[in-house]
Amino acid sequence: MKSQSKILGVVGILFALALACSISPQEPDSDQSVLATLVEATTSARLTHNAPQPTATPLPPATDTPIPPAAATPDPSTVYAPDPLPAQYTGLIFETGACYNFDTYQPVAVDDLTRDICMPQYGLLEPQNGGLISGSAPMEPPSKGYCINPNLLPDPVAVQTDLYLCFQTNQGTYGFFVAREYQMDLDRVIFDLYLFP
Repeated sequence: MKSQSKILGVVGILFALALACSISPQEPDSDQSVLATLVEATTSARLTHNAPQPTATPLPPATDTPIPPAAATPDPSTVYAPDPLPAQYTGLIFETGACYNFDTYQPVAVDDLTRDICMPQYGLLEPQNGGLISGSAPMEPPSKGYCINPNLLPDPVAVQTDLYLCFQTNQGTYGFFVAREYQMDLDRVIFDLYLFP
């Protein structure tokens, strides 16, 4: 009998526990305003935690100034020398046996590596160090586009007055050479020289 009473006692305890803990959970009584407050507090805490930290240097104010567009490169066929040429481009003297660095508008020594053209004999121009010159020459000042042509060669050219000889310096700059006067008694040629920008 004792074992029966023990079994009944265990069954009773289990029954009491089953009543106390229902199989379906009970919904807790919730106050909607308390729930809303808790949600708002949680959201606020997350936003504050993730907010960027202030910097020591304030950011500059935004400007409405537009960025200017890059300067367009002009069409070389529309680029001409000033007319008339300014004085610094005219009346240059080329003596027989001398050489010129056209990039600086200055005569240089025969062995100077910056030389573009030499006049080894009277009236003959000979390109040097990668300089090039054209054998065909117009009678009017050429455009930069005209001077940038495949007819520029490293060959010597005989100089004639008032004809515009296009050239390219050993630094890749284009320009023209025009003999203005022969001074045979002094073995020199007076010329104008212009380099295109």
